Amino acid sequence: MNIAIDVVLTMIILISIGFFIYDKPWAGDKAITLISKLLINVSLPCMLLYNMVNSVTHDQLISFGALLPLTILLLVILYYFSFFVAKLFKVRKGRQWTFAMMGSVSNSIFLGLPVCTMIFGMESVPLVMLGFISGSMVSLSIGIYGIIQDASYLGVNNAHLNVLTQLKNMFLNPIMVSLLLGLSFNLLNIKYFPSLNTSLGYVSNMTTPLSLIFIGMYIKTMKLKEFAPDKDTVIVLLIRFIIAPIFAYGFYILFVKFGLYIDQYAINVLVVQIACCVLTMTSIFAIEYKADGKFATKTVALSNIVFLFFLPIYIILLS
Repeated sequence: MNIAIDVVLTMIILISIGFFIYDKPWAGDKAITLISKLLINVSLPCMLLYNMVNSVTHDQLISFGALLPLTILLLVILYYFSFFVAKLFKVRKGRQWTFAMMGSVSNSIFLGLPVCTMIFGMESVPLVMLGFISGSMVSLSIGIYGIIQDASYLGVNNAHLNVLTQLKNMFLNPIMVSLLLGLSFNLLNIKYFPSLNTSLGYVSNMTTPLSLIFIGMYIKTMKLKEFAPDKDTVIVLLIRFIIAPIFAYGFYILFVKFGLYIDQYAINVLVVQIACCVLTMTSIFAIEYKADGKFATKTVALSNIVFLFFLPIYIILLS
């Protein structure tokens, strides 16, 4: 429990740094734009290239077998289920696809990794990486595509994006290309030469602190009343912390009943992964693509706090 609290406090400190430096002459809106571009086009692609080769071995990736496509399928179902809920409860148009991404994809590395190693031990790391790969595949494809649809509804001119262009943006953006390249290098057992590997590691390490500093700066641009949780935020948190983990557990058990062998330990680790707080990068994507960045930022921040209340329950039920 102390580890989870330390992680959340670290996030609060980094967000606070961004909040307090926003008003400096050398920061402001220009810094927000610069950090956003740096995250989307440089540090996040480097993080994916680095982690796909260094954080999970070739044998581990092969050993995932059916569990990887199964987890991707689970997240896709949760994504469209969340969108259906958004329609059902009349979530404001222009944020419905962003809502779906927050309901389905969790913060599986920065918070999920320390939480899972705390509950299940270091043996859980390969399964955490499986959750990270699955979440990345969903968020960087249909997740980004949906956020662009939200932006279109809010008046961002995407009329020039025909079907082929939209597919290209979905699968050939720098982040998705980096993920696919990293997976390919892993499957082919290709290693980076040392100086490239070290450089990718350095840039990769920038991603989390830059993301949180960016969120802090963006929060500074929001009015206090905009930060109060509304109906849409509450529903996302209910999906994220109650519906998603229950559905995930039932989903894996269903396939076990049909004869697919999935170890109970693996199910427990993956369920905790799915039950973590909202993916931090959702806020970055929403702001970068000019969707409802305020809604995404508010929900990301609140989910980190609410997660602390649910964590003891997950520990009791699954450890």
